[in-house]
Amino acid sequence: MKIIKSLMMAMLLVVALPMCADRDKVIAFEQLPASAQGFLKKNFPGKTPLLVTTDYDGLQKSFDVSYSDGTSVEFDAKGNWTDVECPRTGCVPKAVVPSGIKNFVAKNYPQEKIVKIDRDRLGYDVNLSNGLELEFTRHQKLKKIDN
Repeated sequence: MKIIKSLMMAMLLVVALPMCADRDKVIAFEQLPASAQGFLKKNFPGKTPLLVTTDYDGLQKSFDVSYSDGTSVEFDAKGNWTDVECPRTGCVPKAVVPSGIKNFVAKNYPQEKIVKIDRDRLGYDVNLSNGLELEFTRHQKLKKIDN
């Protein structure tokens, strides 16, 4: 009987969780955490966001900011950036890129621009304008190159 109850609960969770997940909600710029607002004002001065949303992906809350030129920035619940993508403008602001990664790209790919960078607790993923994808540790040491 306990096994049947456990299976029923598991099935209920499998059905209910996807309904709760992926709830995007449009919010005002002022509803972003203060650190996210400061980051955007510093690194994208003079630009007005086209769309600001909050997303509940399972139990994680995040924020997405999109600009009319295709630039997008994602933040975690605390307002720390997790992803910066600038596909049409051609490069992520230099102040966003950690110095070890910036130096590596300048030395090894001087003609290329960083068009996307994302970070998590394990490290950084960087996309260059030539299509290369570089993977760095959280200490900014090159780990892998994909093309």
